[in-house]
Amino acid sequence: MSKVYDDSSIQVLDDRTHIRLRSSMYISADRPSFQMFDEIFSNALDEVVNGYSGSLFVDVDYLTGLVRVEDRGRGLPQGRNEELGVSTIEVIYGRLNSGGKYNRESYAVSGGLNGVGSCVVNALSEFLEVETWRDGKAVTARFSRGELEYINQDVDVDEPGSGTRVTFRNDPD
Repeated sequence: MSKVYDDSSIQVLDDRTHIRLRSSMYISADRPSFQMFDEIFSNALDEVVNGYSGSLFVDVDYLTGLVRVEDRGRGLPQGRNEELGVSTIEVIYGRLNSGGKYNRESYAVSGGLNGVGSCVVNALSEFLEVETWRDGKAVTARFSRGELEYINQDVDVDEPGSGTRVTFRNDPD
């Protein structure tokens, strides 16, 4: 017989907790590592396909499980999301259904999940680090299982141009 089912039985989960609890709703259980790679790779590829980047770099270390994807595209916006009061990087990598691909103003075509992929990969990773640079400034953010550990903003960089580098390792749990 079932236990009591009343108003107190209803839960509301934050994005991170929902993704980790019901990961198969977001990532295929058959090939989770490949799909997680593909979500991040698709974002970098979108910069190439739309003509913003001529280079794409991928490094997969089988022994350590590290995955690194880098493009020399426009770099991510480095400011704050006024509506939520947090950095744009935190929104992109920490909130479902957020991103710049919902209209044709930023991307003519895109292969990503439009506001789901980066957040899901972040939540299902042991760690995920994002480095992005543009206009002589850089932002680095590091997450652990979807929780922001630190963010360094407005760092001067000598690296020319712009781009984004994402490094992550899947969480075996």
